[in-house]
Amino acid sequence: MAAFLRRFFIVSRFEYILLIQTFVTVLYYAFLVALFSRRFILKQVGKAGVEAPYEISANDTVLAKQVAQAIRRSERVIPWRVTCFAKAIAAKKILKQRGLASTLYLGVAKVGSDTITAHAWLRCGNVVVTGKEEMARFTPVAFFS
Repeated sequence: MAAFLRRFFIVSRFEYILLIQTFVTVLYYAFLVALFSRRFILKQVGKAGVEAPYEISANDTVLAKQVAQAIRRSERVIPWRVTCFAKAIAAKKILKQRGLASTLYLGVAKVGSDTITAHAWLRCGNVVVTGKEEMARFTPVAFFS
């Protein structure tokens, strides 16, 4: 715990504000995903079938990586498991507030002979902000910009 507190206080002011904003946003969307249907939430995510550009500036790439790191940090502090869908939506909203376009992907994969599992990930430029570890196993079926 002491190591966590030491690292918490040596981050820059921007990273501190981003971490607090990310924590609150992830909590908000975790509750929203738990309470409402996915169809209702997807209507508010963005335009279906449209992808954001792959080319972004170097400064925007750095910002996207900082948001990805803030999502991972806030996930470690939240006492329950946050779904990939909630993390992707939270990251999308944070990037949108900072003027960056991103694309949220929804994918499915077959597990075993009769089970299908789903996954969500977010891409901003060439940076996969959330869901990078699992995305290779899934086939994209929808995307939202």
